[in-house]
Order: sequence, then structure tokens, then C-alpha cells
Amino acid sequence: MAKETRLPLGDFHRYVSEDRRRIKAVFDEVEEIQYQFNDLHAQELERWKEQLGVCIMLLKKDPDQLPPALAELIATKREEARRGLQEEIDSLTQEVGSLRKKADEALLQAQCEIEALRTANPQLDRQEENLKARVATLGDEMKSLNDQLHSLGLFPLGWLTNLGKRRKFKKRLEGLTSKRATMVLSLNNVREKWVTAKKEAEERQTALRQQWEETSVEASQRQARQDSLSNNAERLSLQLGLEQTLITMEGPPVKDGELGEALQAMVQLNKTKDAYEQGLRTVAEVLGLLKGLLEGMNRFLQSVGKVYEEQKRYKLKPLTVSLPSQVAEFHEMWLPFQKLVKNEKYMGHHPLVFSREVKDFTAEHLGDDQIEAVFVGMGEALKQATKAWK
Repeated sequence: MAKETRLPLGDFHRYVSEDRRRIKAVFDEVEEIQYQFNDLHAQELERWKEQLGVCIMLLKKDPDQLPPALAELIATKREEARRGLQEEIDSLTQEVGSLRKKADEALLQAQCEIEALRTANPQLDRQEENLKARVATLGDEMKSLNDQLHSLGLFPLGWLTNLGKRRKFKKRLEGLTSKRATMVLSLNNVREKWVTAKKEAEERQTALRQQWEETSVEASQRQARQDSLSNNAERLSLQLGLEQTLITMEGPPVKDGELGEALQAMVQLNKTKDAYEQGLRTVAEVLGLLKGLLEGMNRFLQSVGKVYEEQKRYKLKPLTVSLPSQVAEFHEMWLPFQKLVKNEKYMGHHPLVFSREVKDFTAEHLGDDQIEAVFVGMGEALKQATKAWK
């Protein structure tokens, strides 16, 4: 077990940098194993699919001659598949009905909005024509008043003798001018209201038309799937039943002859496929864990770097960081971890070995509580060290 470690601040910065480098080295090794898994899994998957087809052909070749146990297993799987297909057909029936109802509602809403726009159009037209007529009438009245005002000032001293009339006409003219301006504003509002209503209606029509099209296409796709399943239920249930029989087979029920050899090969390929799938899950989990550790170590290294830079820039008292034992253990653990995953070619061909050994190692050294203790320990150690500057 590692003991407490005391390091000058500069050495601690290099210590954390080394941790980061070691984590990255392990990450790179595990990533190489992932590449191996992906390539080999793809190859095994092709062989698995090919063998599945061979076995299905042999099982269909002479179904009456199959051993009773195998025939019973196939019948059970076929019935399970038939029930699953019927459940999907029932679900699709409900989905198609719901989607078509939604499409009909969108179409009806679009039609209602078109009708509402048609109703609004003549109403607004009438308002516009009435306002235009009133504006024209006011204009005529204003012209008549202007003519009268002009005539009152033509003869000698007319502006003086008709002063009262002129004031009265001007006041009335001002009133008409204000009233006409109000009417013009109302007319513009009516026109803008129509433009706005038309634009909003066109936008809603576009949205509703798109909704109807998308929903109708989706309903058609569901309907096509439902029709296909309904029309081919028996054939599909047999195919799926045979596939499930072979996919879940842990030991060949027939060991002799062409069928026995094919089933034995199928069982082995099932195991290989499952092994690679487990290996791929494990490698993804480990890479996720290492990526998180790298990100955390990068952030912490920045913090240490800032403190170290202050010490050098301002020639402050050199700090010494006292690290708890779990931090030292964390530091020392990465070399054996890298050694464990170093041989990517071997691990690539032994996914179950990789999964078992890596899971055991991470469970022992990289549990959530252990990781938290390391980062908390380093953070607290740095914090305590900086107290020497106060």
C-alpha cells in the first residue's frame, strides 16, 4: 500500500501531468482493442448470418423428420413469434387509425380557415368601400369650403367684412380635415387587417398542409407494414420461430449428419457473437470511464498550473503538497492497467477475457468512491499547501 507523498509544487504539477499521460496511454490501448473488436465482430457476424441461413434451409428441408424435441422447440418459438406479430398488427391498426384521424383533423381545420377567410373578405371589402366613400365625401366638402373661403376674400376688404364667416369656415374645415385623417387611418387599418389575416391564413395553410402530408405518409407506411404482416403472418412466424430457435440455441439438439454439424457450428458462432457483443459493451464503458478521468485530470492540471505560475511569477514561498495514500495508489495503478491491455491482438481475439479482467481491475481500483477520493484528496492537498502564502 502506498504511503503519503510529499512533493514540491513543481513536482506535483509534473506528477499530475504524468497521471494524465498514463490515463491517455491506457485509453489509447483500449481504443486499439475496440478497433480489433469492431473488425473481428463484423467478420464473425457475417459468418453467423451465413450459418443462420444454412441452418434455416436445413430445418425447412424435411420438417417431418426432425427429432421431436427440436420440432417441439421450433413450434414453441413459432407460436411466440405469431403472438408477437399479432400484437404488432394490432398496434399498427391503432396507430393507422390515430394517424388518419389526425390527418383528417388537419384537413378539416384547413378547410374551416379557408372558409373563415372567405367570410372575412367581403366584410372587409364592404368596410373598405364605405370608408373610401366617406373619405371622398369629406374631400368634396373640404374643397367646397376652401372655394368659399377663397371667394370671401376676393372683393375689396372682403377679408375684413367676412372675418366672422372666415373663422367659422376655417373651424369647420379643420374639423373636416381631422375627420378625414381619422377615416384615412381607419381605411389603412382595414387594409392592413386584410393583409395580416391573409398572411396568417397562408402560413397556417402551409403548416396544416405539411402536417397533413407528413401524417398521411406515416399512416401509409404503417398501413403497408400492417398489410405485409397480415398477408404473410404464417410465413413470417415460421421464419422468426426458426431464427429464434437457432439464435437462442446453447447446445445442438442434433449432433449427427449434415444438420448436426450445421447446428454445432451455429452454437459456436452464437457464443462468439455474444462474446464480441459483451466485449464491445465493456470496451465502450471503459473508454467512457477513461474519457471522464482525462477530462477531470485536465481541469485539475489547469488549477495546479495556475498556482504554480503564481509561485514563479511573484517569487512566492515554494509550496509543498502532501498527498494522501489513495492519490499515490491511483498514480501507481496505471502502469499495471496499461500492461493488462497492452496486447490488443490477443485481447481482440479473446473478448471474454478482456471483459472479465478489465471489469475486475476497474471494480478494484476505479470505483466511483475511489475516483472521488482521489480528486478530493488532490484538491484538498493543494488547498492546504496554499495556506502557506497567507
